[in-house]
Amino acid sequence: MIISESDGAELMDELKISPDIRLNSELLLSGTLQQVGSMEWIMYKPRWGAYYNTILEKYLHNIGVNLGQLSMKQVNEISELFWLKMLHLLSMISHCRS
Repeated sequence: MIISESDGAELMDELKISPDIRLNSELLLSGTLQQVGSMEWIMYKPRWGAYYNTILEKYLHNIGVNLGQLSMKQVNEISELFWLKMLHLLSMISHCRS
């Protein structure tokens, strides 16, 4: 279980622009983007969908991106990239603990 506003709910410092940045769980869970740099934002993503029911989906729709036109290859690449990043992150965490 991860508790909001706890150290366990935070990004690792190595993934942040500045170690001083803290996630605002109230803001993120409300569906709002948290700006952490001049051109970098963090968003809460519920469950598996990369875009489904997120503020990112609404933003992409507003600028004319049709997510229904993504090919299965693009969907698979997005999924593979996510899992590769997660495996890398888990590897870093396990390396830090040993």
